[in-house]
Amino acid sequence: MSIIRLFALRNLLIVACAIAAGLAIYKGIQISQKIHAVQEADRYYAQQKWVEAETFYQKANTNTSIHYQNEHIANRLLQLLPITDWKQTVSSSQQQLQSAASTQQFQAYMTAYKLWQQQISEQQQADQRYTVQYKQITNESKINEQLKTDFQAFRELFEAGLQHNIQKRNYTDESDKWNLLMIPEKYLAVKGTRQAYLNTLFKTYDQTKLTRLAAAGDFTAFLEQARITWEGYHQHNWSATWVLTIAQNNAATILNKDITSQQISNFVTHAQRFNQWVTTVNLSSSPVTTTINNEIASLIREANTLVTAGQYQQALDIYQALQPVQDMTTLIGQTKLAWASSDPLYVLQSSNPSLTYQHVVGGTNGLNADVYTLATDSANHLYIGRMTADGATSILSGEIAQNAGQIRTLAIVNTLGTPDQPVIEIQSEPSGDRTALYSFYAVENSGFRALLSVEADGYTIGDNQTIQVQNPSDLPKGQTAIYTRNEDGEYTRTETQNEYTSIDGATLTSYLNEPVSFETNIVSVDDQGAIALVGEQYIRLRGALNWATGTFIVSGVFRGEFEPFTSSSGSNETDPSAENNFSTEGNTVPTDETGLMQEPDYGVDTPDAPANLDANVTIPVFEVESLQ
Repeated sequence: MSIIRLFALRNLLIVACAIAAGLAIYKGIQISQKIHAVQEADRYYAQQKWVEAETFYQKANTNTSIHYQNEHIANRLLQLLPITDWKQTVSSSQQQLQSAASTQQFQAYMTAYKLWQQQISEQQQADQRYTVQYKQITNESKINEQLKTDFQAFRELFEAGLQHNIQKRNYTDESDKWNLLMIPEKYLAVKGTRQAYLNTLFKTYDQTKLTRLAAAGDFTAFLEQARITWEGYHQHNWSATWVLTIAQNNAATILNKDITSQQISNFVTHAQRFNQWVTTVNLSSSPVTTTINNEIASLIREANTLVTAGQYQQALDIYQALQPVQDMTTLIGQTKLAWASSDPLYVLQSSNPSLTYQHVVGGTNGLNADVYTLATDSANHLYIGRMTADGATSILSGEIAQNAGQIRTLAIVNTLGTPDQPVIEIQSEPSGDRTALYSFYAVENSGFRALLSVEADGYTIGDNQTIQVQNPSDLPKGQTAIYTRNEDGEYTRTETQNEYTSIDGATLTSYLNEPVSFETNIVSVDDQGAIALVGEQYIRLRGALNWATGTFIVSGVFRGEFEPFTSSSGSNETDPSAENNFSTEGNTVPTDETGLMQEPDYGVDTPDAPANLDANVTIPVFEVESLQ
């Protein structure tokens, strides 16, 4: 064995001995500690200091350096097991609370807190032997001080969160409110009661928030935020009546501003939103609602006055603006009817104001409508507008044969139509010498159907809806044509009547103001009409007709008028080529000493002279309506 190897072996032995000595010393200490722990535990046990005894028994139990009274230790720990369990419970709760508090996880903290409270309740009900020891363990753990410190820190955190919302004007997250409500009062650490403190804090916050939102001009957002705030408190069982007060005060300020500035549209919008809000928050009454109702009543009175003054559009503007907050249907309908009754054109223009209408006529309670209007346009269309009691309108239009520029009047002929199929009469300018062109149209769902069109001097409605037409243009004057409706509903002529009594012209003066006709010989034409000879009597013929000499049948009326017959009578505008004229070219008809004109074949002194050609003679004037 070399010296080096010997030296190394010795060192190794020295080290091994040192380790063995250290271990022996350590084990001796452990043995001593276990024996001491058992002794201390027994001493505390004898003094009924169960908490301390359990502590030392646990130390002895965990010391395995020597097998010393292990069975005794186990028995005692079994007896003190409830104390061991409670120590572990307290320690576990502290760890959970500390972990949540250190990361500011309030919900996790509240979960741990609620579990701790549940464990306290269960412990108190489970074992009554160690009640004093349980309190001792709890107090020695200082868990209550920990809770107070943690909850105070959370309170300050939540207060800062609400202040941050105010500064940023962002109120989307108000969970800090509800977190504050979760802090138990004994841990809130504030002056005064919990309710007073939180009410003051919340009211100040809500006042600032809602007033700012109202001032920003978004009325809907303001009321919505008030609703959300109110419901939030309600969901968390917290009375916060100030929310409704703040909301109503700000709403009243805004609505009063609308009223003062006469901004009806803004007022109605705000009133509608407020009324809806009142419903959502279950508010039974509000002074703001009274203000709204009073203003609505005032505006309705103003609109009623405008209707009376005939300012219908201004009244409708008010009624229609109020419709979202109060049913204005009846008043709107009544106003439209009053307008249409005053101005029939309104019925048509309310549906299509872009068209230009002509020959406008209207009425009430006809055409199955409360107010109706008839009109045409320049494109030869006929329009019928109907308005019912609620102001609703319907328009029927269709093309007609009459030229719009020639139309005189439009009318409903009630005696020819029915409520379901009315008849419209159109009077137009005639093409000939008749009074008018009369056209009748039936009103149908698809438009207008022509029933009759005739030029005449007038018409009357007879029995069974017949039309008696005086002097139709396709018949000689003095005729009355009777038109009857056929199976298709159109009118055809079924009878003709003569309205002039045929007489001997020499007896004309016996038929004063009666329509008569007779045959006569026109002997002269002048600017006043013509001179005719009937038998032995001259007659003045008047009328806007195309006069000519010769034999004609004249129809008309003698109204008792006479005129002097002189030598100049019948001398103007005579036809030189006409037979029996009083003068011919270059020659003058002879006259007697009275100045009366003489027939070419006889004079006033001859036996065959006309009977009325005496000195200072006058002749009857016959107003001729027809010349045939």
